[in-house]
Formats: sequence, C-alpha cells, structure tokens
Amino acid sequence: MKKKSHNNKTIGSLSGKYWSSLVKNAKRRNIQLTLTMQEAWDIFLKQKGRCFYTGIKITHIKYLKKINNKDVYSLGTASIDRINNDLGYTKDNVQWVHKDVNLMKMTLKEKYFIKLCKLIARRFSRCH
Repeated sequence: MKKKSHNNKTIGSLSGKYWSSLVKNAKRRNIQLTLTMQEAWDIFLKQKGRCFYTGIKITHIKYLKKINNKDVYSLGTASIDRINNDLGYTKDNVQWVHKDVNLMKMTLKEKYFIKLCKLIARRFSRCH
C-alpha cells in the first residue's frame, strides 16, 4: 500500500513539503501526531500569522523557483511548537512560534521557559 504524501498539498501558505517533514520527523521521534494540516493552518490564522511568544510576524517556507533543476525555497520563520513536550502534536497542544524561539525553548516546560526569558530580559534591561 502506497503511503499518502502531503508534498503537493498546500493550505494557505502552509506547504505540503513542510507538513510532510513534520509528519516524518514526528514518526522518527515516536511522537504522536493527530493534528491535521487544516487544523495547523487554522491555528496559524487564529494567531494572525504571529509568533505566540513574541508577537512578531512569522512566515512559512515558500517555493521560489528552479535553478539547475533544483527547487529553491525562501526560508520561513514559522515553526510549530508543542506546548507540553510530554504530549504529541494535537490540536490543543500546539502553537506557531518563530523558529529561533522554538530552538531556545526546545524541550523546556512552557512556564520555565517564560521564567528564563523574564530573567534574561530583567538582567539585560539593567545592564544596557
């Protein structure tokens, strides 16, 4: 039986390429994924295309053109984040964040991550 591919499907600016990569990585890391591509897009719209934590505008990866028979993409800044990393990618456990914020948060619990951010901001607001 052939596996269903999302590579060619796009919903809004959410590409099938991004979604297929998310599905593949979740499976490889043994993380539950019940979230649908449509639900992910709906959450992005609900957040008005902004990072949940910073409020800055985020974008999805976008196909630009072919160069020497290779696809060229713009680098998107949107990254799907699991609020509680002990749980999977479910409608109630994800939010869109800036990719750099997601790298900083990694597997930290949300409350601890926010506490660290506040401590950093407080320390550097005094120093600079």
